[in-house]
Amino acid sequence: MSPATYRTIVIFSILIFILFLIITSISGFQYSRYKIVDGTATCEAFVNRCLLVFPYVDGTGASRTKVSPIAFSEINQAGIWSVKVVYRLTDDGKDTNDFFILGSPFHVFLGTKSMFLIYLILTILSGLICLSYIPAFKLSAPQKK
Repeated sequence: MSPATYRTIVIFSILIFILFLIITSISGFQYSRYKIVDGTATCEAFVNRCLLVFPYVDGTGASRTKVSPIAFSEINQAGIWSVKVVYRLTDDGKDTNDFFILGSPFHVFLGTKSMFLIYLILTILSGLICLSYIPAFKLSAPQKK
């Protein structure tokens, strides 16, 4: 293998490792900060709005219910729908300031346990691939005479 090809492969594998490391960090942050609960969305195409209702537990441990209008395009079908809602509490722990529907086409949520584990495994594998290109970690091949 020529040195230019080797250098390109090493740089590409390091970039992939960094990408997976960033995605895993985002996923871990979301997994630790956000909660997933069941909610109900009542949507009407005529008014172009949906009403989202979901329970949450505030910082004091009291159970509360959040009722919030959302855009019709979040679900894009009229009717009453059971949805998974992802929420995060405010800094004072009294209300939710950030919530959205899990699986909505407008939000990317990587904080589920399965997504975190998938990206963690991919990060470890890409890290091992990067290490395999370092000469100290290579298995010694038989030398030609």
